[in-house]
Amino acid sequence: MPIRFRTLMVGTLAILALAVAGCYPFQGDITLLLTPVAPPDPEAASRALEAISADASAEGDSDDMMAGETMVSIDATVAVDSLRVRQGADAETPIIAGLRGNTVISVVGRTADGSWLQVKVPDMDSIGWILAEMVTLDDDATMLPVTDGEEMMDAEKSEMGSEDLMMAMMPSIMVVDQDASEGMVMIAEVMAQEDGWVVIHADDAGTFGPVIGYAPVVSGVTRDVAVEIDTDAASDILYAMLHVDAGALGVYEFPGPDGPVLDEGAPLSPAFAVTVSAMPMGDTDDKTMAEKMPAMMGDGEMATQLAVVATRSLRVRSIADADAEVLAGAVSGEAFPVASISEDGIWVSIFFPGFNEPVWVTASLVELRDTELYVEMGRAMVTTTQGLRLRLRSVPSLDAPIVGHILNGTSYPTLGTSPDGAWALLTGTGVDGPTWASTQFLQME
Repeated sequence: MPIRFRTLMVGTLAILALAVAGCYPFQGDITLLLTPVAPPDPEAASRALEAISADASAEGDSDDMMAGETMVSIDATVAVDSLRVRQGADAETPIIAGLRGNTVISVVGRTADGSWLQVKVPDMDSIGWILAEMVTLDDDATMLPVTDGEEMMDAEKSEMGSEDLMMAMMPSIMVVDQDASEGMVMIAEVMAQEDGWVVIHADDAGTFGPVIGYAPVVSGVTRDVAVEIDTDAASDILYAMLHVDAGALGVYEFPGPDGPVLDEGAPLSPAFAVTVSAMPMGDTDDKTMAEKMPAMMGDGEMATQLAVVATRSLRVRSIADADAEVLAGAVSGEAFPVASISEDGIWVSIFFPGFNEPVWVTASLVELRDTELYVEMGRAMVTTTQGLRLRLRSVPSLDAPIVGHILNGTSYPTLGTSPDGAWALLTGTGVDGPTWASTQFLQME
């Protein structure tokens, strides 16, 4: 019985297998289905994963690129002779570079009111801020994203120390046509990376002639640099050349170590026109100009107003007449003690560094502010012992807003002192508006 049962079962299974083989649509040899598949090559699998990762990264880059395409930049051309680039959208922040006229820059952002523009500084891996009115934009500024630039500014602060900021400044000299009859020329502004000299050359057939005068300048921005010159050797065109002070400090040595600062291989030396009239008879001794010059007119007198320059560039004239000779220049934000106002109200007479008599400016181009001070022209060096810099204030008071800072060891022209003698009015600090510093931390020169 068991044998017959086993035989029946085997036959039944054989018939069932044949039936399935005939009905199921296999193609080819059925043994292929029963052959085990070889395991994958580990190296091939690794290469496949790398390829997938690269594709994913490329897709991510593509997404970033798409996002980057939404960023807007506009070309702009510098519309002034010399433009300061600051670390932040505020005149109180440090100057990190200087741009010359007609330089084309890329603008990448703006403040909400559009008064400041965020720019890429040419030839530097940094971002800075400029006043919008100083450039000509190629497109509508409203296309630019609004940003305060604080993150970028903080990042740059962490990467750039004060010395780095100073080295990032582009050297420049700003000059104006003027009268040099008093034996002195005024250089409107000098931007230097290190202490050096402003050297005045006479013209010699369209190139640099003999040196007729020089004066020291400190690193940073210095305005109203007075340079005594030899009027007998002066020509109608003079050159103001910037030199370094690389040898004995405070001693002009050229030919020697105090060589000129180069701009694209040529000395940085803008030209300006001067007029030199005959010196009065009897004034032919060998005294220096400082010894010849009497005490500055107005010294010790009380002034009750300041004239703050309200235009980009202001001409300073010898008399209250639009046809009068231009003696010097002033720039926006500079403040000077008022000596008088013309009867018709068109002209304002001011005390100006380097001149022993008041000079004149157009009244409509200055803003008059009530401030009492004793007029006292001179120079002061910062000697603070409470850090590396000294605070500047808008009026002579500890309660006044801080408008900027000046570095320890730097010196600036002074225009006067407060009635109590506790504050000095400085000029050439690079800060817009009147700048007062505590005399406690100044050494008068």
